[in-house]
Amino acid sequence: MPKKEVSLVVCDIDNTISDTFNLWGEALDKAVDDLARLHGTDRKTMEKTMLSAVPENQRGASGPLLGIDLRSDIAQTDALRGKTPEQAAFFEKEHEKIIHNWQKKRDEAVLFKGVMPVIRKIKEAGAKFVLYTDARESGCLPRLAKLGIPPEMIDALYVQPDKAGMKVTPFAVKTQVSAFRDAMAGRIFRLPPHSSKPNAENMARILKDAGVSADKVVMIGDNIRCDGGCAGAVGAAFAWQKQGAEVSEATRRCYAKFAANPDYKIGVDAHLSQLNEKNKPAFVLENGFADIVKYCRFVPPEKKAERTLPTPVLKRLGRSASKD
Repeated sequence: MPKKEVSLVVCDIDNTISDTFNLWGEALDKAVDDLARLHGTDRKTMEKTMLSAVPENQRGASGPLLGIDLRSDIAQTDALRGKTPEQAAFFEKEHEKIIHNWQKKRDEAVLFKGVMPVIRKIKEAGAKFVLYTDARESGCLPRLAKLGIPPEMIDALYVQPDKAGMKVTPFAVKTQVSAFRDAMAGRIFRLPPHSSKPNAENMARILKDAGVSADKVVMIGDNIRCDGGCAGAVGAAFAWQKQGAEVSEATRRCYAKFAANPDYKIGVDAHLSQLNEKNKPAFVLENGFADIVKYCRFVPPEKKAERTLPTPVLKRLGRSASKD
């Protein structure tokens, strides 16, 4: 079977080019266990204690109730402060150790194996590489800066805008973020608020901005409903990054307790349960992101334009080139 010719790769970020969801789950899972041990209680009691302290205005949020900013989560839980000044001082010191370990795990940002060589291959071929995420700008840019993808490799970044008063994930990479943002000037596009995937309008806009027709596009993502739905909405091919859909037991525990969302499925089987004709993958990347080269050949957009020219025009172009 011949490889699909692709002039534009539209790529998700979290759990597609790097692990994100498992970092959240595993960091939070250990932190909750550590807090339970510190306060001399069991895991279930600690979960209940922390959840009961979540403000009402945050309970309708689409994201996790806990684990975005652990320091904030602990600070809002009065039961963790201690009953005397001595206890308060002790717990504050011990909490900082737990927060430090949580932050260290949460801040990890490493590309999946084979991602960077594929991006280089896409760019060397003259095709375009665009990132499209449901993540908010304040959470997305620090991770991208730390992942180390050279900004010149990214033709555009489409993100959700930050909202006033929202919790922001604290990342210890502020200087890197500033440099990355400056290097991406003019190529960061904030999408309309509340326009999460699957969103036909956003996907159509990306194709229009890139000047590439849907038949020369592949969307790579871990979420069949969201990423596959975007591709299907405009007639582009969808490549399912199956590796990114796999979750650890720690993540399953934390998601079930702190972030259960009926519209967002986790795990390979749950993603497959949302499969339909509109989001069906054209390619399944069984062994990770790098498998995309098995199915796609990356070509410059202008090559496609040349092939659409009438034969006499092509012949004239050929003669002109030979004279030069």
